[in-house]
Amino acid sequence: MREMHKKERVDAAVRGEGVDRPPVALWRHFYDSEETAVGLAEAMVRWQKEYDWDWLKINPRASYHVEGWGVTLRFSGQPLDKPAVLSYPLQSAADLGRLQPLPLDGGPLAEQLQAISLIRDGIGPSVYAIETVFSPLSILGDMIDGHDTLRALLVSSPQAVHDALAVITETFRGFSRACVAAGADGLFFATTHWASFDLLTAEQYAEFGRPYDLQVLAAVQDAPFNVLHVCKNHNML
Repeated sequence: MREMHKKERVDAAVRGEGVDRPPVALWRHFYDSEETAVGLAEAMVRWQKEYDWDWLKINPRASYHVEGWGVTLRFSGQPLDKPAVLSYPLQSAADLGRLQPLPLDGGPLAEQLQAISLIRDGIGPSVYAIETVFSPLSILGDMIDGHDTLRALLVSSPQAVHDALAVITETFRGFSRACVAAGADGLFFATTHWASFDLLTAEQYAEFGRPYDLQVLAAVQDAPFNVLHVCKNHNML
């Protein structure tokens, strides 16, 4: 078989068709470069150019999605040391009710959109690049210190949880569309801990997870390349 172009190879693999070789990608954090759009973009472009991956998973700091709602961190400045979370904004049902949609023209989300644009300029149009977006329930969980607190709120205050998830979903539907407009080819959509039987029942995920996931994914249903990343043991694949 002739050698395929990167997008052609990925597209064929997704369709279950023959490929010249399996498409390959690998991703990692560059913790010392993730605090700014320029730093993240430079790290991602360098990573792609050095290894020539078949597709690029844009790997932002794993807190960009919650910083606008008040999560604070301490960065070590070291490439392999994960930032430490200093504070979480949500602890009670009343806290959930104070969430408001985040703007896309300022703050961490605007920074990510700038990074996507810079990455697209740096790697060109021949390779898929997808932005990491977490599921709404995962995002909510990252604003609460401890899994047990959110699990308790699902039982004691389900409407407050639904209201918070609606705000998060509204924000990330708009953000996901903006990612594609900025140059991303789709989403790397991650469920983290919150689609695992270790934390939830299937019925709980059907109520608090799946409906909001599908709303975010619907915002990019016309994007050419979306990836679902199902994390952790005992997951709800």
